[in-house]
Amino acid sequence: DLFEEQLGSLEGVTVCLSGGLDSQFSANLAKRFCKDVNAVCFRFIWDGVVLNTDDVVTAQQFADKIDLELHYEDIDARDHFENNLVEYTRKYATLSPQISLQLAAIKNSKFNDRILLLGGEAPYVYVSQDQSAVYLERKLYFDGDRKVALGFSTSAFYFIYNAPFINLEQQHGLHIIKDPFLLTPEILYAGYYQNKYAIESFGECLQVSSGQKRNPHRYKENYYKSFEDFE
Repeated sequence: DLFEEQLGSLEGVTVCLSGGLDSQFSANLAKRFCKDVNAVCFRFIWDGVVLNTDDVVTAQQFADKIDLELHYEDIDARDHFENNLVEYTRKYATLSPQISLQLAAIKNSKFNDRILLLGGEAPYVYVSQDQSAVYLERKLYFDGDRKVALGFSTSAFYFIYNAPFINLEQQHGLHIIKDPFLLTPEILYAGYYQNKYAIESFGECLQVSSGQKRNPHRYKENYYKSFEDFE
């Protein structure tokens, strides 16, 4: 209901479909709630070789499954890294070569006159292996003697994953929804609460051991499957 409230009035939406679960979820949202929806998949090329072949194949299979019109755009990854990387990292404030490549793809896309909807980062709840600590993605606080924390502070999470896209949007007059879970505080909170249904339905928590998340892909699948009627 909260997503429909924010997305239902949007028309002319292009989903940047990487093939991953996060962008698949965004595509489901757009297909369900928005008008005039299509998708674009960026193919990153290095000396004639497609670097993200698996993503491209998965994006096509998924788009066929939900009857979503899919377009492809080719990006010369080698040219970007050799000639544009420094400019993009400075101009849009990112330390990630991968994010700078995504920014270049969006900036040069023929669909950037439309609303661009990207795959975000779901607000997960996860536990330490001994279950002594509970972690919330994006959040950091303490509840009495029980630690509730995360390696990223809230601001660091935002500046790493979202701010470069906001900079791109503002500098070039684009309309980018980088993360549907950040549309409103209520959606973010409900996104955290959705973990309750995922854990209850599938009987498994997301675990962290030695600083690394365990079973992340399986849990992410379960999390997104807990939303009704989404592929």
